Amino acid sequence: DDLEAALRCLSLAQIDLEAPSGSFVSSSVDLNPGPIFLAQKQYARALTALAAIRDHLEERGQVYYSVRVYVWQAMAYHGLGQKDNALSSLEKALALSAPEGYLRSFFAAGGVSAALLRQARTAGILPDHVDRLLGILEGPGRALKPEPAAGSRLIEPLSRRELDVLNLLGQGCSDKQIAESLVIARETVHKHLKNIYGKLGVHSRGEAVICARNLNLL
Repeated sequence: DDLEAALRCLSLAQIDLEAPSGSFVSSSVDLNPGPIFLAQKQYARALTALAAIRDHLEERGQVYYSVRVYVWQAMAYHGLGQKDNALSSLEKALALSAPEGYLRSFFAAGGVSAALLRQARTAGILPDHVDRLLGILEGPGRALKPEPAAGSRLIEPLSRRELDVLNLLGQGCSDKQIAESLVIARETVHKHLKNIYGKLGVHSRGEAVICARNLNLL
C-alpha cells in the first residue's frame, strides 16, 4: 500500500505506465499497472489495464490470479460509482474463489471494501464465503492464518509427491492442471490434497498455501 515505493520500483524496472496496456499481457499479473492506477484513483485507466490481462489469465486457467483481477475490477467500478458493474465483477471473483477457498486475493493492493462485500451479502451472493471475508475485515488476520500443524515443523512430513502437488497449488493451478503437469489422475490429485490438508491441519486450498508458506514449504 505504499504508492511512492511502488512507483520507484517500476521506474527501476524500466516499466513505463504510459505504454499500451497490451504490452503487459505476457507479463506476470504482479506487473500489471492496474493496482497502481487504482491507488492513483485513475479508475478508467485501471479497467483498461486489467482488461488486457484478464482474458489472458482465463485462457490459461489461472484461477487464483483471475480472482485478483476481478477484485481489482470491482474496486475500479466502485470508484467510478458503477454499482452494478462493481457487483458483477465481485460476483465473478467470489464464484471463482469459493470452491478453492481463496481469501488473500480479496485483500491485495488495498483490498476489497467492506461496503462492496455487504452489497454482495444483501444480494445473496455466496453468503457463507462473503461472511468469512467480512469477518476478516472486522478481525484482521484471524481467518487468514491457520495454525501450523506443529509449530515450525510438521509431525508427519509431506511426501515428495505431496510437495509437488503443494508447489503447483501455490502457483494457482487447478486440479486439472496439477493432474496434467504430474501426469496423474485427478482422483489421485484429490487424494494428495486430502493428505496435505490433514498434515497441515487446514481445510482449503487457500489455507494450505498460506500454512505452507509459514512453514517455508513454498
